[in-house]
Amino acid sequence: MAENPVALDCELCVEVLAGVAVTGGSATGPTSPFFSRLVHRTSVVDVIAGLGALAPGYLLVLPRQHVESVGELDLQDLAHAYRVARELAVIVRRRFGCRVALVEHGSSGLAGSSKACIAHAHIHLFPYPPGREGAEFVAPGSEAVEGLDALRSAAVRGQNYYYCSLAGQEGRILVNPELPSQFARQRWASMLDVADKWDWLIYPQLETVTSTMDVLRRDLTHEGSQLHETLLGYSAMASDYVRRTSVFPKNSVLKDEIARLSDLAEGSILDAGAGGGRDSLLFAKLGRDVIALDACPDFVAALPKNDRIRPMLGDIRALPLEAESVGGVWCSAVLLHLDQSDVEVAFEEFFRVLRPGGVMYASVKEGSGRDTREAYGASERLLHFFFYRAETLTEIAMDVGFEVLETWTGDEPDSSGEVTSWVKVLLRKAAE
Repeated sequence: MAENPVALDCELCVEVLAGVAVTGGSATGPTSPFFSRLVHRTSVVDVIAGLGALAPGYLLVLPRQHVESVGELDLQDLAHAYRVARELAVIVRRRFGCRVALVEHGSSGLAGSSKACIAHAHIHLFPYPPGREGAEFVAPGSEAVEGLDALRSAAVRGQNYYYCSLAGQEGRILVNPELPSQFARQRWASMLDVADKWDWLIYPQLETVTSTMDVLRRDLTHEGSQLHETLLGYSAMASDYVRRTSVFPKNSVLKDEIARLSDLAEGSILDAGAGGGRDSLLFAKLGRDVIALDACPDFVAALPKNDRIRPMLGDIRALPLEAESVGGVWCSAVLLHLDQSDVEVAFEEFFRVLRPGGVMYASVKEGSGRDTREAYGASERLLHFFFYRAETLTEIAMDVGFEVLETWTGDEPDSSGEVTSWVKVLLRKAAE
């Protein structure tokens, strides 16, 4: 893959790869909240919930490298992109009781034949009723092809193509197609008896977009896992948690530590695991622009309204942010919900999004082993915790490439009010 996959004049690059988290621009209205549509991420592709979701389960699979056709990728990445699309089609079919068509309108050619409405390559996953065959998605004049070589060949020759793959059937391709705008979406809308709502710009269908995200994020983060249980626990007690953590505990050192990171960091601050937004708000009051990210939708919805705070729903193990896009990372009492393998992945992501010279603060509960507790106010839900020694945390940080500026411990109440011993680290990404 290219070392610099982002094209800042491309709306999909800006939204997902650069982490701006727009929801469709003016089409969604000026009062639409910002949120990330990211559902799943691999080293090659991002999977996002598609705007204009006429039915639950509508997804786009897009290369993290900016190309105009998936066929422009090397053979290994091309195969990877379509393998992910097919695997997700199985999940969508199981979760939503539908069939799924894979459609791509490759745009590697010059003007003269129709192109996709967005230049960044993307594979559509169109969910449609189980009683239908899906032939409506096949462009007239298409030829049956085995495998993906035809996509690669068309892209290499600088040709546009329209490719459709239906479950249990060969793919079909039309090279240099002459098709109306959003051809597949028009066919899809007709199949669903909403023929007048095919244009995603006019009908973004945000409620269906978010419901798709919620369901598939649970599937793709291993529903039933301890982390998933913890997120459900926080959702169940969200209003109580936000109330409990709206102010700093008496004699807390957190305010001083926030001020210190604010002084050291240049550029925007990522509050990784923002909860109810207490820490984000203090950063904002210190004059800093803050990306307030959390994996719990209820917390993101409860974040304080402030011009300097940009809410974002996301997983710290797959940050929906561009590389080297933030000057500081604040990750307070969040990594304690991850096992060591996931902490390692999160540190890699923090290192990736930090600018050279950027600084990071992290805190975890001190100790070893793990613990499980009932969510307060929601005894049917569980919260899972992992404890760490200072040397473990610093080893992980150094293995990723961080310079350890300082390590210390201190007692501080946790969100339940129980005084806890915390391990804290201050890290820096070396300046180039």
